[in-house]
Amino acid sequence: MRFIYFKAPFAAFRPFKSFELSPTADFITHSAAYGLLLGLAGIEREDKEKFADARIVIGRRHPPKKGRIFQQLIDGKRELAHDEGGNFNLRPFWREVLYDLEGYVGLDHPALEESVEKGIRHPSTLSYWGLPFMGDNNFFLERAEIHQTPASCRWFDVFKGERLSRRERLHYLSVWTDYNTGADSRGLLFFLTEERQSPPETAWISLSHSGGKLDRPD
Repeated sequence: MRFIYFKAPFAAFRPFKSFELSPTADFITHSAAYGLLLGLAGIEREDKEKFADARIVIGRRHPPKKGRIFQQLIDGKRELAHDEGGNFNLRPFWREVLYDLEGYVGLDHPALEESVEKGIRHPSTLSYWGLPFMGDNNFFLERAEIHQTPASCRWFDVFKGERLSRRERLHYLSVWTDYNTGADSRGLLFFLTEERQSPPETAWISLSHSGGKLDRPD
């Protein structure tokens, strides 16, 4: 069992997209964390099911800030008219972005742990298929370190109907992404624990699945 400390200046983890607004989850999701670990280990996304029995837990050192970027994007095909110039069909578009992220991804899978540690400590020994990014492929890690024990965090624990403390709320995080059809993508509701050094056992999420179906916690 290892804990990967990470820090990133910007990130965005998209639960869905519309043309008017591209939102982000509140923090790195379990599915995004799994993709990040595969990237650090130099493992292609097509091979992700080889390690689908891994368990992951997410710890947040402090709440990140959230902002919005206003853009103009081209809607549809670009039409050129020699006498009138180009018709770009520009539309306004909001993108939510997280910034100042810091936390831990706990990993329980001996084979994947070894590959991730090798990728972080000795990156020149791996043949990478891509860069480890934070959700959007233009946001990257600032730091990644292997720790045997994490610092104190608030951990994302699975919500099972407990009464939340005052001013606390639920967080919906993706735990598995089906890149083929999307039909087997899964997410769960989480709440944040009080600050503690070790995550509770109930906060660990198994990524194992059978026949494309994710095994949800009991």
